[in-house]
Amino acid sequence: MSNKPLSTFEREMQDPAFKKQFEEEYNDFQLSEIIREPIETNKMHQKTSNESGLSATDQDE
Repeated sequence: MSNKPLSTFEREMQDPAFKKQFEEEYNDFQLSEIIREPIETNKMHQKTSNESGLSATDQDE
């Protein structure tokens, strides 16, 4: 094993209170990213449809 010094994050994660709060907030962050991605994708499709003059709901016939 090396005696590499711990990073600030590694030192903070040794504190149980900090680690618990970090994990709770990180879970919230991950959930918000999962929700945000399809919303942003839909906005991109709507913008492309508007710019092209096509409806996002039009289908090839």
